[in-house]
Amino acid sequence: MRINLRAGARRWRLEQPRRGRGGLRRGAVDWARDYGRGEAHLSADCDEGDVVAYLTGQWEVDGVLVGDEEADPKVELMVLDHLQVVWTHNCEHGQCRGWALAVSPGGGVEVTGREDLVQCGPEQLVARLGCRWKDEDTGQLVDDLPEEIGRLVQTQ
Repeated sequence: MRINLRAGARRWRLEQPRRGRGGLRRGAVDWARDYGRGEAHLSADCDEGDVVAYLTGQWEVDGVLVGDEEADPKVELMVLDHLQVVWTHNCEHGQCRGWALAVSPGGGVEVTGREDLVQCGPEQLVARLGCRWKDEDTGQLVDDLPEEIGRLVQTQ
């Protein structure tokens, strides 16, 4: 359950997650580029248990290079545990935290460790990937890893 204040709303309201861990929303891949900014951002549409791809190394935000200027861009995967993000009409700021995932060439995913959460900013999100979970730590991506992500992600 999460608390949301949507544009035009006069009070906080509790929202139930829109689906369980094994279901899909719109497609096998929801690209961040197809969303907007602020409350229309992909991060505002994510829930606990979603598999997301995010950028590490160096990436661009509003035309400005950020991150580690010495590192090549790379994509990593995580299953979201929680979000701590503030969304306005045109901006999103905060942290997306979850468990690191390893992906096999066949699209299998596995939580790599439950000791430490990994985190990224909402601007680092590339996509939400549809996943059918077999158990708490292993699942199967609904579709092949898109090439745009696959060429930057390490497989097991």
